[in-house]
Amino acid sequence: MGHQRLGRLPMHKSWLGVIKTLSSDEGVAAAVAVAAARASEEALLQSADDSGVWYPFWVITQLVATARDSQSFGALLNQLNISKDQRSTALDLVSALVRHVEDEAQKGPT
Repeated sequence: MGHQRLGRLPMHKSWLGVIKTLSSDEGVAAAVAVAAARASEEALLQSADDSGVWYPFWVITQLVATARDSQSFGALLNQLNISKDQRSTALDLVSALVRHVEDEAQKGPT
């Protein structure tokens, strides 16, 4: 694990700090976690107006908030124009949610 590169880290000051922490003697898990959290927070704040970032996050939080109540969950799915029936599987639901989020992303900024 960890041997595959999935992309490059942004060369912002905060991410350079993560790399520095990884390569230093203090590269313990806690220090790396703090540096990565700070760098991630900065990146998220910079993309706060990007609907491609906040909309999927909003959908996920709403799913979690309504998951225990079938009426609320059903109402959320209706709000998102996602239909389900007795034969729908979890995979069907995930596929529909992915399509919905992709469709919203193609619409552009809101």
